Amino acid sequence: MSPDQLVDASLIGRIPTHEILWGPAPIDWCEPNAEEFPRELHNTWTNAAYVVAALACALSFLREAPGVRAASAGGALYIFFCVSLLLTGVTSGWFHGTLYWVAQKADEM
Repeated sequence: MSPDQLVDASLIGRIPTHEILWGPAPIDWCEPNAEEFPRELHNTWTNAAYVVAALACALSFLREAPGVRAASAGGALYIFFCVSLLLTGVTSGWFHGTLYWVAQKADEM
């Protein structure tokens, strides 16, 4: 793949239009794109594992004794981890299910 195919130079430094945001992602990262929804079936449904893991982490944190949770210096970091894990599953599932450019950017962030 040539460098010209990796980045559309016309997108650099511009505010994306509605057509660009909700249009197809310019790079195919995974298996060949299907025409039906969801676009990348297996990459879409496997993101449910991230969501389940994030919810399990958050639930285990909330079930701890309040005194232990309050004394824990890493409590905020643990919640940040749970939220990050949840957002990874949701945004990656959104991208692989739709292949929209805006979803690709959300997944990358």
